[in-house]
Amino acid sequence: MSPINLGFESFVFFILIFARLMGVFVQAPLFGRPQGIPMTAQIAYGLGISFLIFRTLPLPAHLPTGLMETAIDAAGQTVIGLTIGFTSYLVVAGVQFAGELCDIQMGLSIAAMVNPSTGQPINLIASFEQKLGILSWLFIRGYFYFFKAIKRSYQLIPVTSFSINGAALTKLIQASGGIFSMALEISAPVLVALFITQIALGLLNRAAQQFNVFMISFPLNILVGLSLLLLSIVPMFYLAIPHFWHRLNGDMASLILDLQKR
Repeated sequence: MSPINLGFESFVFFILIFARLMGVFVQAPLFGRPQGIPMTAQIAYGLGISFLIFRTLPLPAHLPTGLMETAIDAAGQTVIGLTIGFTSYLVVAGVQFAGELCDIQMGLSIAAMVNPSTGQPINLIASFEQKLGILSWLFIRGYFYFFKAIKRSYQLIPVTSFSINGAALTKLIQASGGIFSMALEISAPVLVALFITQIALGLLNRAAQQFNVFMISFPLNILVGLSLLLLSIVPMFYLAIPHFWHRLNGDMASLILDLQKR
């Protein structure tokens, strides 16, 4: 093989590695757009990590030779990366959804802020719990399992192949559905306390109708909700969220094995 052909194939191989990695980084915790990371920064560390992976993998025997074939394979690798990156962000999404449920019940949803990275409104408690989920990911060294899963994906799924089978789709749907159960488990103490508070206010309104229960409910819901949230931060950070992260690591490993199947 001539040096020119070898150099071209190495360049194509690097592009395919980079395409999958950028697909992962679009939604990955801490590295992706939901955290407001600029695209230029994503491309910079994507190129650096792609080069490290490129140095550790053997050159495949069959690589695309034409521009159209390379573009199609790169699109397939991007889809694989998006699938892995989306799965890696599910715990943060579940924790953020739990915060949104608390915001709605506490009445703080009317004070939503605009997320400058996405242009979408985000509630106060949801933003706080999103950061708490990422801090918990760093606390349990989730980045170690994250990069280990990325490396394993390159070892098991060649960059020249692309297939999304039924097993992988089923696993992805099941993991996505876990967002709702995860959010309910995390927000259950606050939601139950606020539910009891609403019942107590309703009984108070029936017993003493001269009280303006509607005006009392706003500060009382915030007081009860924030108090329960403060009490649940420690067990949430050290027990609940790490449990979901460890379970997600198993789901990611299983998803990569399913993506390997034809």
